[in-house]
Amino acid sequence: MYRLSSQFCIAADSIAVIISEGSGSTDPNFNRYLKTAWDSSHECVTWNTKAYLRSYISHEQFEQNRSTLTEIGKMISALRKKLKTK
Repeated sequence: MYRLSSQFCIAADSIAVIISEGSGSTDPNFNRYLKTAWDSSHECVTWNTKAYLRSYISHEQFEQNRSTLTEIGKMISALRKKLKTK
């Protein structure tokens, strides 16, 4: 359980860190950072699913996490699209 929660935390933390690292860059380069952050959000979905399937979290927590991660993914995708249209 520790390994799974540790991996989830690493992936979740990396979303914010990657966005922060790329924010001072050019738009095309920032877009590459955002793609990596988007990938990390999908990694979190995997860890969330594994935690649920192993009965480490409740169905309610699983759904709440999934909803939050979906929203984060949508926000990152919208920002990537905005950067491409500049």
